[in-house]
Amino acid sequence: LWSLPRLRGRLRAQFESIFSGFYQRALSLLRRRPLPEDGLVFQANLIFDSEVEIILESLVDILCLHGLDTYQIQQNKSTQSLSALEELFAIYDCSMTESDVASGLLVELSRCCGGTVDEEGESIAQSFISRRSSSTVADTPGSSVDMKRGISASLVARYRPVPDHLKELCSEALLGSIRRLFRGVESFSQQPAESKDGNTIALKSSRITISTCSMRNAKNRKRHLHHAAKLFNEKASKGLLYLLDNGIFPNPVDPQSVSSFLRNGLVVGLDKAAVGQYLGEVGKSETPGKVIPVWERDWFHKAVLLEYCSSFGFRGQTLLDGLRTFLAAFRLPGEAQMIDRILQAFADSCGRVCEESMKGSLKLFSPDEKRASDAAYLLSFSIIMLNTDLHNENIRADRKMKLDDFIRNNSNYGKDINDEGKDLPRDYLEGIYKSIKEEQIRTLGEGADGSMTVERWKDVMRSAKSTESHQQIFGKDVADAKNLKELLLESAWQPILSAISGLWGVASEEFYELDGGMQNLDGTYGVQSVRIGIDLAHEILSSSSNLGRSDIFQDLFNSICYMSGLLGDYNADIDQRANRFIYSIERQSALTVAINIAEESGDIIGLDGWKCVWGMIFELRDLQLLSTKGGIGRRSIISESDPDLLTIDARNDFYLKMVRDMQGLNESYDAEGPPRKATSFFGSFFSSSARDPGDYTDSLTNIRSINGKDDQLVWDYLSSSEDEDEKESIGDGHDAVPFF
Repeated sequence: LWSLPRLRGRLRAQFESIFSGFYQRALSLLRRRPLPEDGLVFQANLIFDSEVEIILESLVDILCLHGLDTYQIQQNKSTQSLSALEELFAIYDCSMTESDVASGLLVELSRCCGGTVDEEGESIAQSFISRRSSSTVADTPGSSVDMKRGISASLVARYRPVPDHLKELCSEALLGSIRRLFRGVESFSQQPAESKDGNTIALKSSRITISTCSMRNAKNRKRHLHHAAKLFNEKASKGLLYLLDNGIFPNPVDPQSVSSFLRNGLVVGLDKAAVGQYLGEVGKSETPGKVIPVWERDWFHKAVLLEYCSSFGFRGQTLLDGLRTFLAAFRLPGEAQMIDRILQAFADSCGRVCEESMKGSLKLFSPDEKRASDAAYLLSFSIIMLNTDLHNENIRADRKMKLDDFIRNNSNYGKDINDEGKDLPRDYLEGIYKSIKEEQIRTLGEGADGSMTVERWKDVMRSAKSTESHQQIFGKDVADAKNLKELLLESAWQPILSAISGLWGVASEEFYELDGGMQNLDGTYGVQSVRIGIDLAHEILSSSSNLGRSDIFQDLFNSICYMSGLLGDYNADIDQRANRFIYSIERQSALTVAINIAEESGDIIGLDGWKCVWGMIFELRDLQLLSTKGGIGRRSIISESDPDLLTIDARNDFYLKMVRDMQGLNESYDAEGPPRKATSFFGSFFSSSARDPGDYTDSLTNIRSINGKDDQLVWDYLSSSEDEDEKESIGDGHDAVPFF
């Protein structure tokens, strides 16, 4: 279906439900499979794994191979194609009323690869960034690992780890989607930032011209909605005040805006219980001398509840179908008075337009709207009681409500509600009883943490009909593909960083002693995960560099440097630190990526990046992992790649002269001698002129060393340069040390 452009435009709402309620949910369930404590659970896990493998293969096809005919980018009269992630991001992630499909898939894939991120993908990146900014001698990676182990101890005890072959498939899907997303991004650095005629991104499947400038504004507004939802879940007044302060709500706030937020806020993280609690509250009455926010007033609560109920569109539905859809959007509160207020508002909206009303095909309710509303209220309350009675495990089977009891309770509501001779038919009530018995009314979570129920799918189908007429137009401004990729990079880099740390085992790295050494506890998948982690790290770093996002590039680079384990862990014993690095292919991989990126993009890694690079090199030196040819016979982890400019004899003469001069400095230095002009320390080795040892004083006294750390060399700007020293020595008739 996804390979057909016309279907992608026609089935926009349906595809959102498939990606969020099917693919994301499958990945979420993959991480939460129970431990195989018995044969039945083990067999169930095998069946589930075989099904998820097929799902992941189809997801890989969509994310990695799609994009050759979806978008048309008119840029300087040339046409390029964008990936499925970009299309999903533009359609869904930048929409106020739809869930984050593209970033949601990346987050779930990263979690299956071992990442530890929340829905916004911030936790793992923030932990590394905060550790860099506040790292002291007492801060060690081991302490943070222990803390993470403690946080996830309960999860480890409850759920099994993701199987190796499925974890590899998830990591391949993540790597392939990132490669497809940033394919050809190198050309952006060679193109002008803005063309003369402007650039337009046209989505052919839904016939929308998208402005990335407006998409950025929409994404920022959606981030505000995510934060407001978190505040609303804690306390409703905080979330609504946040939306007002950030310009999402009009000032003054109206019931329509709050109702729309409650109706569509599930996609940004609103809790169903919090929504039901707010809808059921009666509000506060006006009190003289006391200022009460308008959203806490009693009349405002009532208006919001009526607007919320009218947003469902119950016309053409039976009362049972409408009630299922209504209760699937939130969770009923436990207080009876709150339930009564919510059901009364539902009956007022549904009882007048549903199929049982005089406007419908069944015509079972009274033509009087007040009577019809009362009949809908009584029947709805009875259905909820039946649903609780039939599906409550605490009620014994012999005490559950029987069909005759349900029919007797709803046959005759009295002459004040039912017209004479207009009692609800028996076959109609039997159908309701059978439907509730076979399928209970559920109010589960949404997206990856919920399930696609029949009621939810019907709501999706109804909303799809109005999507074409209310399609969100992002504007007519022009933008290029680079901006769209940058938007996706901003949402994707933190989950990807989390996935890299999971693949390299940063949060769960453990070792055990073996014959005096240390071995990593990773299984056979370790080498493969390390390889994918290297490719993923290099891909995201190179892409952020090519897009010109130095801020993201530097955060990524510095975090990967800390994943090497060579920074900050200075309290442990030297042998222990060395063994941790030597027997960890993951830490060595982080070092490899960092050194290669520093060589390729050294001009943009920034001051903090170079501090990390030199910090790793100094740590390798102190761990005696940097050896020289002909030294202790140990292979060097980092060696000089350029050829030596000196011949063997010249190099030996250089070493001898260095030793001789240093010995002479220690033996003949006179502290009370007259001050001499400061000269370059290394400049003297390229000249055979006789110099007083006092010439080296300023340079040597600037060297500081504390336990082999924090070495600093303060350059003496008053001393002559090496070239000047060489010219002086040559001018005096002295011979210089030959280079060849």
